[in-house]
Formats: sequence, structure tokens, C-alpha cells
Amino acid sequence: MKTYHFRKPLRSSIVVVGALLTLASISFAQSPLKPRQTPGTVARYVITTTDTTYVGKTKEKIKAEMTSRIPMQISVASGTAGGAKLEVIEGPVIQKGNTLNRPRVHHLNVDSGGALHGKSPAYFSIAFPAGGAKVGDSWKGGLYAPPPLPTIAPATYTFSGIQGPFAKITMAVNAYIGCRVNGTGEFFVRLSDGYIDHGQTSLRIEFLRPDKKNPRYVKVDSTDVIQYSIAQR
Repeated sequence: MKTYHFRKPLRSSIVVVGALLTLASISFAQSPLKPRQTPGTVARYVITTTDTTYVGKTKEKIKAEMTSRIPMQISVASGTAGGAKLEVIEGPVIQKGNTLNRPRVHHLNVDSGGALHGKSPAYFSIAFPAGGAKVGDSWKGGLYAPPPLPTIAPATYTFSGIQGPFAKITMAVNAYIGCRVNGTGEFFVRLSDGYIDHGQTSLRIEFLRPDKKNPRYVKVDSTDVIQYSIAQR
């Protein structure tokens, strides 16, 4: 009776599979990343905000601490010339088990990078360049986050690398928008469709007012230190 040995073919198969996985990773890395805009695409999230307010600067007395949860949904309603029409549902805000408001519904036209006039169309949604982004690319975009951030803040995003099935996008903001805002964040975006899977941001917001003794100068009236996190639900 003949005896058959399968060791060599098995090793060859492993090498082939490994090579295919490597090629797939390279393909993802080289293809510009941007959100999929196929009608019917839906992404659902929950955003958790932990806000600590200080009187004056952060070394002074704590005025208040609050944790909030905000559900959010982004749906691609239809395609448009060079982009898509989104339905974005934000809210309600939930604090200590209480619902504080009603959900807000927005219908927005975004470009092929998912940007609304260069800005984020939804909380923490990343506004990619219209042509997408590759590893190492940096671009300007507007950071849109829940209160107490008073308005959209100019930020810099960087496609810093690939980790498993995700693209790692880092964010930095240092701006004056009626208050001083600075902070950083990192988001893990699915390579499969260009939508955030999870991420977090830390911001420091200094609210200013004129100095009573010298109105030409301003002083820090209060400071908010905010930890945001976003995850699928």
C-alpha cells in the first residue's frame, strides 16, 4: 500500500493564503479611503460625553461634572451628482436616565468625501477629501461635536496607519472660535465602508470674558475639560 504525505502542499497553501492576505492589506492601504455612499447604508452610534467644568482655569474649583449619552444614526438616502444625500438623526440627550430633548433630524447633501462644505455633517463624522485619503495624508476639516463645544472647530486630520480592519485617523485642534479650544482625538474607521467604528476625543475649552480691571484684556471665566467617546450600537 502506498503512503501519501501532504506536508509540502499544506505549507504551500499556507504561503499562498498569507500572500493573498498581504496583498489585500496593501490594496486597502493604496486605495483612497472615503465613506461608502450606496443608498441604504446605515451607521448607528452612541456618543458618551464626560464634561468637567472649572471656575477659571483647571487648577481652580470644580463647578460641575456631568455625563451624557447621545444616540446617532447616519443613513445614505440617495446618491447625488458627486456625492450623496444623508439623513442624520442626533439625540435625544440622556443624562442620569432622563431624556432632555427630542431627536433632531437633518437632511444634508455631502460631497464624495462625505463633507458638508469641507466640514463634518454629523457628530465626529470625518470629512474626508473628495478624492479620499491614503496612509500619511493630512487634511483640514471641521470638528463637529456635541455641546459644550459652541460651534464647529477647525481641525487637522491625519491618516496615520492601518490596524487590522481599521484605518487609524488622528485629529488635532488648536483654535479660537469665541473661546479657546485645543485637544486631540483618534478614530478607527472601517476599511470596508469608510465609517467610524469607534474613537475618542479629549478637548479643553476656555470660555473668556473681559477683565474688569483692564477691559482691553480677557481672562478665563470657566474651563470645560471634555472626554468624548463614540462607538457602534
